[in-house]
Amino acid sequence: MRSFIAIPVSPSGQISKVLSELGLWRRQGLKPVEPENMHLTLKFLGEIDPGRVPEIVEAIERAIEDHSPFRVQFKGMGAFPNENYIKVVWVGIDSDGLGPLASDVIDAMAGLGFERSKFSAHLTLARVKGPKPRERIQEMIADNRDRDLGRLDVDSIYLMKSTLTPAGPIYDEVSRIELAGTSSLSVQE
Repeated sequence: MRSFIAIPVSPSGQISKVLSELGLWRRQGLKPVEPENMHLTLKFLGEIDPGRVPEIVEAIERAIEDHSPFRVQFKGMGAFPNENYIKVVWVGIDSDGLGPLASDVIDAMAGLGFERSKFSAHLTLARVKGPKPRERIQEMIADNRDRDLGRLDVDSIYLMKSTLTPAGPIYDEVSRIELAGTSSLSVQE
């Protein structure tokens, strides 16, 4: 089972507008992330034995037991690896709670034998697969570099299953793990 640990994101109105604009360039090799697949990846696990799910969930529960709900602010846009060679278009993240949460989850998974990875706080908007309108994407990034693009109240994280298909990935929730003092997850303008 291909899996990862993440925080699902329902795009705000501002992010939805940016996704729509990026969608205009599909024929030029740019593939926007489907709104229902948007998420903040905390840790990609890769292929796991489904029998390990209880052990993984228990380790996540222990790792996040001292973390309270927090807010993520989506702000600005950028590109990986850089704006002159664009492979991924992303939205920036501003949050005091996300980095420590990701660090504790990564440490917990390393304790189970998963490779320790570096956390990069971003929300992927699109991947670039071929020729692209580089200048137009650079202009879009410049126009949105410091722009507020919404926020997300985080009260839980998810162990997700990823099934790769020719039409794109399908993500399914395996387990939802709530942060201390949880109420609900919402996206606001």
